[in-house]
Amino acid sequence: MSQLITSTQGQRETDKQQTIQYAYSLADRFKQTGHNATREKCATFYLLLDLNQFYENLKLGHFDISLEIMERLDIFPLKQEVTVDSSISKFHTLEEEVRRCVPDTIIATMISIHNLFKQTQQLISQSAVPSNQQLRQDNLLLQEKARKLVTYAGMLPYKLTGDMSARLVQLETGMT
Repeated sequence: MSQLITSTQGQRETDKQQTIQYAYSLADRFKQTGHNATREKCATFYLLLDLNQFYENLKLGHFDISLEIMERLDIFPLKQEVTVDSSISKFHTLEEEVRRCVPDTIIATMISIHNLFKQTQQLISQSAVPSNQQLRQDNLLLQEKARKLVTYAGMLPYKLTGDMSARLVQLETGMT
């Protein structure tokens, strides 16, 4: 399931949808009848379902919702009170199925942040109101999230490919 969540290949879309539908039906059955899975495996299963929701919202262009999902999942240091070091420590507690998704999910999260930044910049430039203080503050927070995400990616024991690193830095530098 973890490989399907981050895939973008069209031919695998049918397989992905079938697997995801099956996973949601399993989640419903677990809720209704219980299960004998370990706490860790169950948490990983539900985390993968949440990551799927993140990707679905990203694909639909709901960048605010996708970023809210990532903040709630607390995998990356996106909240002001969360440090990069604590998120790196948390990374080591993730199951391998989730860790495999992390590089692609970092890029996807940065795409959400970048698009929200651009949307807010557009609102600021179109607004006739001289005081766009809240919008400017929102953009400063988005820039901080982007910086923390780049730092997190650089500290990960899983190294991003050169293309992924370049894309990550390109997205961050596009937010100035």
